[in-house]
Amino acid sequence: TVTIVDPDVNEPQRLVMERVFGQDQTFVWGPPGTGKTFTLAKIIARAAAQGRKVLASGISNIAVDHLTRAVVKEMERVRETRELLDARKVLRFGYPAMPEINADDRLFPDKDHIIALRRELGKAQAALA
Repeated sequence: TVTIVDPDVNEPQRLVMERVFGQDQTFVWGPPGTGKTFTLAKIIARAAAQGRKVLASGISNIAVDHLTRAVVKEMERVRETRELLDARKVLRFGYPAMPEINADDRLFPDKDHIIALRRELGKAQAALA
């Protein structure tokens, strides 16, 4: 079993973290205000620090943005994970709804290239229409 020591988390959050790192799949759910986003950000940052690849998804762009904001905040606290952010190893895929997420270039490593490709795609779609 995995033992998590983190003074910032409460007992249920610690148990979730231990389960996540102790098995292949874990689903985290609960009522609003129970710390799901906070706990997931801790989990994602810890996994990234261990060199693991993580895919996090949500039911809306704003939900993903809230999680992204929490992950960035958590990753900025530790040098190793801050270096991953600065090296553009964290990707926010999709269409961010929060301006602060969209403005963080670390989360969009090929932003200029993607914008150019979207313009080309738009022109091609217009030509086909």
